[in-house]
Amino acid sequence: MEIKVLEEKKDYIKFNLIGETHTFGNILREELNNSKDIDFATYRREHPSEDFIEFIVQAKKDKDVKKIINEVVDSIEKSALNFKEIVNSQSLDEDE
Repeated sequence: MEIKVLEEKKDYIKFNLIGETHTFGNILREELNNSKDIDFATYRREHPSEDFIEFIVQAKKDKDVKKIINEVVDSIEKSALNFKEIVNSQSLDEDE
């Protein structure tokens, strides 16, 4: 994964997320839009053969968009680790 910033202000960022597809893009967009400090987050993939998705994120006025993105990514990571713990705690014995 690589990020190429195309445009940036304190409360706005447009970037390409290289090496990612809809799988991560949908998770990130959904969680950003759930943040009370984000006005909107969206992404697009112009063509299936492209190896990047383009994100646009607009934070509320005077909010630090990069800080919010980092907080959201931390939350996604925490949820993934919690899910991993739940899966690992389950028995793989089919008879149970």
